[in-house]
Amino acid sequence: MKYTTRKLALFLIAVVASLGSALCIEAHAFSGGSGTPDDPYIITSAAELNAVRYNRSAFFRLGNDIDLTDYLAPDGAGYAKWGAAGWQPIGSEFWFSSKDPRFSGVFDGNRHKITGLWINRSDQDLDVGLFGLAYGAVIKNLGIEIAAAGVIGDTFVGGLAGRLFGSLFYEDGEERDDMHGGIIINSFATGNISGIDSLGGLVGDLMHGSITGSYSTGDVDGVGGAGGLVGSMLYSSIADSYATGNVSGNGGLGGLVGAMSGSSIDNSFATGYVRGYDLGVGGLVGGGNGDFRHKYSSIRNSFATGNIHCMRRYAGVLVGWSVNERTITNSYRYINLTINGTILTANTPDRRNGGILTAAQLMTKSTYTDIGWLFYPDGPWHWDERGFPKLNIGVENFPFNFETD
Repeated sequence: MKYTTRKLALFLIAVVASLGSALCIEAHAFSGGSGTPDDPYIITSAAELNAVRYNRSAFFRLGNDIDLTDYLAPDGAGYAKWGAAGWQPIGSEFWFSSKDPRFSGVFDGNRHKITGLWINRSDQDLDVGLFGLAYGAVIKNLGIEIAAAGVIGDTFVGGLAGRLFGSLFYEDGEERDDMHGGIIINSFATGNISGIDSLGGLVGDLMHGSITGSYSTGDVDGVGGAGGLVGSMLYSSIADSYATGNVSGNGGLGGLVGAMSGSSIDNSFATGYVRGYDLGVGGLVGGGNGDFRHKYSSIRNSFATGNIHCMRRYAGVLVGWSVNERTITNSYRYINLTINGTILTANTPDRRNGGILTAAQLMTKSTYTDIGWLFYPDGPWHWDERGFPKLNIGVENFPFNFETD
């Protein structure tokens, strides 16, 4: 028995050593750097981007734009690994896996972008995006341009991350309020997202995290918890951000966020059409299953301009389903925006259907500065002479569509 146990122990040691060697090889498969805050790993190729998954808590920086087109093509190295499923998301729920644990590092895009990303993993239960599950991570200054094939998954699907969580500290078994990581800053994603639940143009599910100065432009199509920027969010914040893609599904659908609870949206807007069937369809936030009822949720100084269609019930210009309208302040809609083909007449900036603004007002800088939006040379907002607030990351198209049904 002792001999058998000793053999097993030696075998496990050999396996761990082998994995360690593999990880070490991957850890040095970069164009420079040592993975520390002052000396991040430098990524200059698709193969080096793939190696990030083996270094889950390190610091990274893009040295140039990365194009995944050839890497994911039928004769490419990525296709040889994953085939027709496309890119394997970096990080997963299965933290005990040595191959692909949750990503908890810092990824600085350095104002570069990753292009040619596509994923077809509808049979993968959770966590689909460039990053699958980013836990306690910081992602900044990064652009994602999704290929025509889109990003397809099941639950928790986003262009940049399937799920983004802030890590929490615990003392004596009690959860504290301290949040570390779970942050996206100055980033964007373009391209279409589809799946079942918790789908967002940028992030599928955001928990104890924050998104600042970021945007998404792709269409989002699912069943529930679907939003132009974020599918669902809990105890999180979005500020100085926007989404322009159309959103469709059943319920819990919003132009910016599908479902939110205990969270805040500030100085942000959504312009896409939102089309659903039931229970929470909104130009900015869907709500869904009462998620917006939480007393700490809030929307401030924000806008929605896309038309809304809901076949059954609980549709709203700003929020589809809310029983606590006191948490909405200084928020507006385009005057000709319609719900099921009907233009609303009430002008209520502190209610779920918002106040009224004309196209000319929405294209005037003072409309935004009057309610506290900040326009400075170093951001967060800059004014585009075509008549809209922009973030100066990526190539930002004119966001508004003032057509009526």
